[in-house]
Amino acid sequence: MKKDKNWIKRHPIWTGIIGLFALGLIIIIFSSGGDNSSTQNQNSGPESSAIEMMEVAFIGDYSQGEIKTLIDATMRLNSLPLTEENYQRLGSVLVTLRKEKGVSEMEILTCMKAADYRNSVGGNITPKDAVIESASICAVLLA
Repeated sequence: MKKDKNWIKRHPIWTGIIGLFALGLIIIIFSSGGDNSSTQNQNSGPESSAIEMMEVAFIGDYSQGEIKTLIDATMRLNSLPLTEENYQRLGSVLVTLRKEKGVSEMEILTCMKAADYRNSVGGNITPKDAVIESASICAVLLA
């Protein structure tokens, strides 16, 4: 009787398990190496990159501080948490409305802050949706 000396061929299940384990280790090692850049972004302030993008995209010569002050006041008025995701979403909505209606982003924000439409949009609407609806109302009214 000839004995098969190839361990891999004799134990295909164990070979597969070991292979999956090795693949998992490789994925963990390479994915943890990318965390340094996201940690650095968090240390520089959670809103900095979205506010920086708004400074470039918004019409007018507004500083990051001016934009952040008005954005924060508007988001707080609508009970929307001041998160990077919400800054990005609201900035994107404002730029889109400016392109569609021809009203500057800061004019829309000023209207949103002054008019306080959060109770006008009605129903069981989330703060995210309320902010978007308020921005839309202001853009239409100002156009």
